[in-house]
Amino acid sequence: MMHKKVFYRIASAFKTTPLVLALLLTFGLSYAYASWSEPTATPPGGNADAPINVGSAAQKKIGGLLLNTGGAINGLIVQYGNVGIGTVSPQSPAPNGKTSGNITVNDIYISSIGKWASQLGGGTAASPSQSPVLSATYTYTTNSVWYKPGNLKYIVVQVWGGGGGGSGSYSAYDVGSGGGGGGYAKKTLDAASLSSSYSVTVATGGAGGFSTSNSAQGNDGGNSSFGGLVTATGGGGGISNTSSTYAAGGTGGVGESGDVNVVGGNGVTGIFNSGTSVGGTGGAGAQGGAGGAGGIYSQNGGTGQLFGGGGGGSGYVDPWNQSVTYGGSGAPGKVLVQEYTAAP
Repeated sequence: MMHKKVFYRIASAFKTTPLVLALLLTFGLSYAYASWSEPTATPPGGNADAPINVGSAAQKKIGGLLLNTGGAINGLIVQYGNVGIGTVSPQSPAPNGKTSGNITVNDIYISSIGKWASQLGGGTAASPSQSPVLSATYTYTTNSVWYKPGNLKYIVVQVWGGGGGGSGSYSAYDVGSGGGGGGYAKKTLDAASLSSSYSVTVATGGAGGFSTSNSAQGNDGGNSSFGGLVTATGGGGGISNTSSTYAAGGTGGVGESGDVNVVGGNGVTGIFNSGTSVGGTGGAGAQGGAGGAGGIYSQNGGTGQLFGGGGGGSGYVDPWNQSVTYGGSGAPGKVLVQEYTAAP
């Protein structure tokens, strides 16, 4: 009887009928019982895995995993074992006998050259033994012809343009300016895209300016190219200055059609003033030699350095004997071809 009174008082307190309260209690107890599951193993078995930084058990994650959002230098280090990408069975041992530190993937894209590893080696990243090897290097300093060898995978071509000549002087109030440096380009070419041979054109340096009656502008440097597939242009010749006109030095050459293209340095304008006149320095060749020094007083301009350095501008003419001064010659360019063939 006492329990019955308590039940009615509880129902009254919640302002509901005894029948509704009974139903609520019945469903609540049923839900609590249904949501609880007894352990599947004797403690401590069946516990949750330890945190990933201290746990020794292998753990899986269904969703993606983004690492190193803080920008640490080393984004991921796997100290022991092997790594598989696109597979659950990394291959081991490697051909060199190593059983740890091996990676199994289908291929690797090399962003710096815009190619897949399989395009370079004729194989895949999983078979590094197929990677090509550097088998020959040819340096051309005069015009020639390159012939495609057998078993070739690709070539790396580098070209340097010639330096422009510095300008000369022909009067006591005239100083020369430096010639521009030659340009530079580098390109990787797959064997499948190459013909059996290509003309190799090597730039000459521009001659220094010389004149006894008018502007002694330096000559432009020549262009270097590999069959028209990649080119480096020569630097411009320096322009002669006067006491009233300070003409600019020659402009630097450029690289064209390369994976890497670099512009040569501009020649420096000569400076004329009483007692301290000096010819302009030649522009540096891109990835090449320094420009020639400018002449002081009645000196000739310096010769540009290999490869592609612009010639220096001459100093001003000795007013007593009116001797003519010469601009320095620009340095020639060159072409370099590296052949990569299939590994033996």
